[in-house]
Amino acid sequence: MALQSPVTLRVDKFNCGIHGWVIACALEVAVPVVVRSATLLALVACGTCAVAEDLGDSATPAPGTPRQADLNGLGVEPLYDLSTSDHELVMDLKAMLGYGYDSNLNATKTHSHPSSLIEGLAGMDLDWTPTQNDALKFSGDLDDIKYLAHTSRSLAGGKTDLDYRHSGTDWAAGGDANFSRTNDPYLITGQEIKHDTGHIGLDGTDHWSQDSGTVSLGVDRIAYLEAAPGAFNQDDLNSNDYTATLRFADQYSEALQAYVQAAFDGRIYDNKHRDPPSLIPGTDITTVHGYNNSAGVDAVVGLKDQLTTSSGLIAEVGVDLRRYKHSFAKDPSFNDSQVIKPALDVIYRWDWAPGSSLDARAYSSVIDSIYANAAWLYGAGVDARYLVWEEQRISLLGGLGLYQLKSSGSPDTVQQPNAEVRTTTELSGGAEYLIRSGVSARLTDVYDSSHSKYYNTFTRNVVEGELGFAF
Repeated sequence: MALQSPVTLRVDKFNCGIHGWVIACALEVAVPVVVRSATLLALVACGTCAVAEDLGDSATPAPGTPRQADLNGLGVEPLYDLSTSDHELVMDLKAMLGYGYDSNLNATKTHSHPSSLIEGLAGMDLDWTPTQNDALKFSGDLDDIKYLAHTSRSLAGGKTDLDYRHSGTDWAAGGDANFSRTNDPYLITGQEIKHDTGHIGLDGTDHWSQDSGTVSLGVDRIAYLEAAPGAFNQDDLNSNDYTATLRFADQYSEALQAYVQAAFDGRIYDNKHRDPPSLIPGTDITTVHGYNNSAGVDAVVGLKDQLTTSSGLIAEVGVDLRRYKHSFAKDPSFNDSQVIKPALDVIYRWDWAPGSSLDARAYSSVIDSIYANAAWLYGAGVDARYLVWEEQRISLLGGLGLYQLKSSGSPDTVQQPNAEVRTTTELSGGAEYLIRSGVSARLTDVYDSSHSKYYNTFTRNVVEGELGFAF
């Protein structure tokens, strides 16, 4: 269930579609803060990041840096070298145990249902390079979460990722597939909802002189395993999203690249019917279940710059446009059959000292909502990592994030004359201790405060200690 904060993700490689900040977007991780958080889900699900290349030296491990296995963002140096003599095949076996406390399982102002939790993870990472031009990566994790006071919220889930790349002299191509079962918070309400997500994608890049062109195709699937009380029924939001991305890049210098990109998608919901209006529990506001199919385009211009030997920047700006079949609930007062907002993604990383780093991100995009056709998502976050004791490899972690969701329309009633707005602030902190080869420990604390104009306002605090092993 733990999520990696995208502003702490090492910007090594991106391979993303129109709503590109998916979990598989970051192929390399720099031991980020890992938390349970709706703020982070905003970044995971809805960024405007596109297919981009390495940031460069600032985002790659220094020569001689020990390889680390990734356990939900906790880096562990493997105890054994499970690889062939020529390192054509490299395998890591890993496991993690965690114990924590969630103060607000239901993400509500009342009836919060706090609970302790136990988490167990087991998995394997596999890298295979059969030839100089081919690379296959596989990662599979089984993640079991038990809530001791509310066993109905427990989840047996996990994730699996498969990525294949072929690099020729002047072209490259590949494909990727991933699947996950989690109860990550639903961004619009903050509730933890069990769901499956899947993705299949293909991409190809042609290089000529200093320029390159990339075409990417993908299908994303989301299916909910339970309803969200007062928000939506179990099958309401099940959908497929079909994407096509075109990108042209010009490498001005070894450090600077500029590009333009247009990403097109079509989202189709399984549920074609609309339920009668129902009252939101605890309010005098009604909502309508059943959601509009839509098509969109996300067009940006961007640059990637290796600023110094220890810092790098990716910046994108453009427009995010979506067209829906009708205004929400076929109510003309919403006036949101077409939604257009700025598309923005700015990511900065500074490795200011060995083992210490600063990551910052600002973003803006359009996502589907349950209170209107869409919501405008915008926000910013910063995360820091400080190696306080190099000999014992002890690091302190901290972060601050703020985002806001503004619905694309409102029913213009006495109860709700204006659009719904949700504002969430998140504070996180913690420490990591790389105990020895094969064993690492982490302690994190994440506090969320989320305020809704009309619906669900809540606070939540999650504390967890974890012990990771790699073999």
